[in-house]
Parts: sequence; C-alpha cells; structure tokens
Amino acid sequence: MKKFLLILTTLILASCEGTFSEDIDPFSRTLEDQVNLNTYTVNITDRKEYINDLESLSKIINSLKKSILAPAQEDFDEYSYVLKYSNAKVIRILTDSSNPIMRGYGESYSFKNSDHSSYSSSLLVNQNLFSGVLSNDVINFMLDVGKVDLLDVSLYTKGASYFYTYNPPLNEDNFLNDSERFREGVLIEGNVYRNSASIILGHTYLQRSIDSSSQGYDILVAFTPIRIDEVDKSVILIWKLIKDFDVSATEK
Repeated sequence: MKKFLLILTTLILASCEGTFSEDIDPFSRTLEDQVNLNTYTVNITDRKEYINDLESLSKIINSLKKSILAPAQEDFDEYSYVLKYSNAKVIRILTDSSNPIMRGYGESYSFKNSDHSSYSSSLLVNQNLFSGVLSNDVINFMLDVGKVDLLDVSLYTKGASYFYTYNPPLNEDNFLNDSERFREGVLIEGNVYRNSASIILGHTYLQRSIDSSSQGYDILVAFTPIRIDEVDKSVILIWKLIKDFDVSATEK
C-alpha cells in the first residue's frame, strides 16, 4: 500500500511540474517516445503487488463512501418515535456541491428500491431544490404540504387528494405531455403540483412517482427534510410509503 501511495504522489507531483504535456498526442509518437514520457517503471512482481493494493484501496474507499452516505445516529434518535410507529426510514441525499470524490454517488434516491439506485431514482437534491428524475418514461410531481407530522399524513391532508385520484395516461404521447406539464407546474384547486420544490426544513412533502418502463412502478410517498449537514450541505430526510398503485394501469 505504501508503494502504491508513493507512486500516486509521484504522478501528482510530476503532473504539477509539467512532466506530462497535454499538447503531446501519444498516438503520434513512437513507442520509444511514449516510454520516455513515463516517470517510473515497475517490474512484474511489483506490478502484481500494486494491483492487490489498488483492490484493497478500492474496498476502503467504498466503505468510506457508505459511511459518508449514512445518516447520523443522532438523526435516528431524534425521530425514533416516527420510526417506531410507521414504516418510515431516515436517509441522506448528497447534493451536486458535495465532496467531488463522491460526485455521482448518493445524489439521488429510489423510493421504490429504498436505496440510492441511479437507474430508478425518484428524488434528487440540487442546491436548494428537491426534484424528481426527468425522463420520457417517468411522471414525477410533488407538493409542499407544510408543517405536517409524517405520522399524520393521509388522504385528508390539504392538497393530498390529487395524488390519490390522478390517473396517468396510457397513451405514450399523452404520458410524455403530462410529464412535461408537471415540469412547468399544474394548478389544481389552488395548489401547484410540479416536478420540483424548494427545500424547507421541517416541512412535509408528498411525491408521486410513476415509471411506465419495463421496470415500472407507481408510488406515493411523504418525506420531511430534518437537517442539512453543515459539512457538505447534504440533506437528511425521513420518509415513508403512503400508497403503492397498480402499475399495470400505467404500462404503455
């Protein structure tokens, strides 16, 4: 491991000193020229060791990423009453301004899979906004219902009835049209349902996510952002599933 870190440091220092020139096209050089561009050489035995070191380092990095993405124990403790009496979960979502090393990891969350899967994500955090994933196969709309306890969210919550009664179009063109409408905002009985909403700590949000692809789903969830981490501005929220709709009605 020490040898690997030493080589990594050497490469970084060499690049800072201009050892590697961006103006040089490696494909236009001879093999000898390309070899001369290297700042070090390795033998066969050492190279095998470096590969093993890299695999070990990769495991350490993956473990650190999981730890960085995990909510704090204090978050679980503070909202233990909600977790005890419902199917709620506490999660952390990173923002696009988080640590560059984490970029692309943990910046979205799949309510359907209860993980940070990017391929089926329902919610993303972009600076001070919550937003649903944008796709031709997906309809996402949400609403800030104010300071409502997650345990009290129901059909009778102000603005909630539309989430229960909305019927997604079966026609592909109409489905896409509705997806685009919610990006702009749909006004229903004084409430604006759209694909995004400003993040306000302590407020509860309702979100319906409809995926008409082969991996389709149609779910309604409620979530409340409870804390913004001062270190990297990641958002910790507590959420629960409200209703899992019949996906066969949304297949195109």
